[in-house]
Amino acid sequence: MLVREQYPVLHGLQQQLHAAARSDSATPLARFQAINWQALPTIRRTGPTRSLQLNLFSQDGRLLYIDYPSQQQAPEHLLGEQAPLRVIQSVTTAARGQLELVPSHLNLTNQKSYHLVSADQHSQTIIELSIPAQVVYQQYREKLLISAFFWLLLSLVLAFTRHIIIRWQRQTQVKEHTYLQALDKAESTTSLFINNIQGCVYKSAYPSYLLTFVTQGSENIFNCDAQVLISRQASLLDFIHPGDKDAFLRQLEKHIREQSAFEFIFRLTLPDQEIKWVMNRGRVTIEKNGVLALEGLLLDITDHKLSQQQVEYLATRDPLTELANRYCFNDEIINHINSDQEHEIPFALLYIDLDRFKTINDSLGHQLGDRLLKLVAERLHVVVEDRHLLSRLGGDEFIIMMKEPSGRDEIIHLAKRVTHTLSQTFQLDYYKLSTSCSIGISLYPDDSTESYVLMRNADTAMYKAKEKGGNCYQFFTTDMNRQAHARLTLENELRKAIKTHQFEVFYQPQVSTWDNRLLGAEALVRWNHPQRGIISPVDFIPIAEETGLIKDIGDWVLDEACRTFSQWNQEFGLKLQISVNVSVRQLDDLFVFRVQELLKKHNMPASQLELEITESLLMDNPQENIRLLENINKLGVEFAMDDFGTGYSSLSYLKQFPVSKLKIDRAFINDITTDKDDEAIVQAIIAMAKTLKLKLVAEGVENHEQLSRLRDLECDSYQGYYFSKPLPQQVFYERHLLTAESRRSATTLQS
Repeated sequence: MLVREQYPVLHGLQQQLHAAARSDSATPLARFQAINWQALPTIRRTGPTRSLQLNLFSQDGRLLYIDYPSQQQAPEHLLGEQAPLRVIQSVTTAARGQLELVPSHLNLTNQKSYHLVSADQHSQTIIELSIPAQVVYQQYREKLLISAFFWLLLSLVLAFTRHIIIRWQRQTQVKEHTYLQALDKAESTTSLFINNIQGCVYKSAYPSYLLTFVTQGSENIFNCDAQVLISRQASLLDFIHPGDKDAFLRQLEKHIREQSAFEFIFRLTLPDQEIKWVMNRGRVTIEKNGVLALEGLLLDITDHKLSQQQVEYLATRDPLTELANRYCFNDEIINHINSDQEHEIPFALLYIDLDRFKTINDSLGHQLGDRLLKLVAERLHVVVEDRHLLSRLGGDEFIIMMKEPSGRDEIIHLAKRVTHTLSQTFQLDYYKLSTSCSIGISLYPDDSTESYVLMRNADTAMYKAKEKGGNCYQFFTTDMNRQAHARLTLENELRKAIKTHQFEVFYQPQVSTWDNRLLGAEALVRWNHPQRGIISPVDFIPIAEETGLIKDIGDWVLDEACRTFSQWNQEFGLKLQISVNVSVRQLDDLFVFRVQELLKKHNMPASQLELEITESLLMDNPQENIRLLENINKLGVEFAMDDFGTGYSSLSYLKQFPVSKLKIDRAFINDITTDKDDEAIVQAIIAMAKTLKLKLVAEGVENHEQLSRLRDLECDSYQGYYFSKPLPQQVFYERHLLTAESRRSATTLQS
């Protein structure tokens, strides 16, 4: 065995011996005596130093020196003895660094030893170091134990590692098995979900749009099996409706660039010409080869879309005539103006209102009126081209949006066709009804570029056409705009006048036809404007009626008239009757309580209050008005029918209403002395009133001839400028009450 590899301690000793042999000491003996045994810690750790023995031989094999460090004196009797043959042989072996385990006759311990032999060529000596085998074996055993411990530890580590690995593998296998089971279950669930979903999951290539994957839901979308679609290499574009294809591609390009999710709604045209609405929800993906693809879900929303269209249709259509309604028409105008601000493509609005429709509706009933409106819509639909928009705004009002007229003449031609068509007789059951229409026309962009202004202008022009007698058309002009602005200004000032109490009550006496005895008066409201002065009721009452302000004005007039005449009657001991006009807008249940409240407030007998109503008020919802008037009449308040003979003159309603007086309109009184027809009408009214035991008062008497003729016809009373014009409260008091009292006092004194 090689010393270097198997016995490193012996090898170290051999190195010490070689170093000693090559030292510079004078004699070989001196060199080896100088060996520092303390410098051999390895030997001393592994065994007792007495076990080491150093022998020095001559080249011929004789013992020159023996050193046993544990002995104080070396065994000199051995000096000069012949070295054994193995020592001589070991000279050559030493060159190879090998050890021999042999007994030595010079070994004082009589133990088996290892012998290290080194030859010194300079001194021609042989050095032998004898080391007990026990020492060497002890080192070997220690090394072997260390190696055994190391390998045992390594085996334990490997065993533990193997156990951990096996355990990890088992856990991994369990997890893998569990994962595979979950994956199988998920795939089964996903497959079940995909195959049972109402829609169709698809995947298509880009830009060919060829369907590369389709679920079984394709039968619900394409009316075709999934495998058939794939085998035929069907493209998604093949099914998209031609009207939606460009929009689909244009919108999809944006999502292609951004590679983002998308949602589209479009129509599919199927092979059997069936049209389906679908919702396409998906995203743009990149395949492994870098090719773009579309992944998505197609849902059939046909039923929902049809329902939505039905709702939109109902929301934008007039339920009676099925024409576009006001909301649809307004949207159309606004959209046209907003999308055409640069070019201002012209259009005309023709605002149509039926003449005398209210008369037909009130006299024949709302059902017949609705049927008439449907016939009107049908006739208009025939006259108006499809490129124009025809709409019913409500009631008897229709409007036409005439798109891109070639000029004013084309607008006039359409307006004349409409008036001519609607003026033809309508046959409804056994009724033959004749009506006409008034048309107001406004132009875009000439009159305005605002939708609401155009509508207002057309409405204004329509009322101008009605003022001309109806059955005609009227273009809007700037003068009308000024008038409309003036009317709006007057309306705003009227609201202010109510708050600041700018109104005043004038009183026009009502006197006996026979002796001009004062019977009472009619209360007439006047507007005392701070800048304009007195404004006639003719100018502001219609506005008050339309805006509903007449309620506040009428309530104040009634309160003021009751207060004044109650005070005058109590002061002079009279029973004068005050007559107050009542608007149809005032008449409701609250008005009944208001009359009762005012009578109590002013301590006024109900018989001294007379309310004037018009025939038109009686004909507007007559049954309800009869109920209200009867409730007021039960309080003791009397009613006078104003302007009798100019309206419907319905004798049947006259019999039903609690009317106690008829007022003959001034239109018949003006020509009573020159027109035999007017005289005959007045005579007939007077005769009818006497037959029905109704009182009479003639309006607008302005001269003695008129009064004389009324006396001949035995009319009870009158009012008019011949006796007195309407007077302010103080003037009426001084002229007709104080003066009459003075005359009565003078007559009493003379008696």
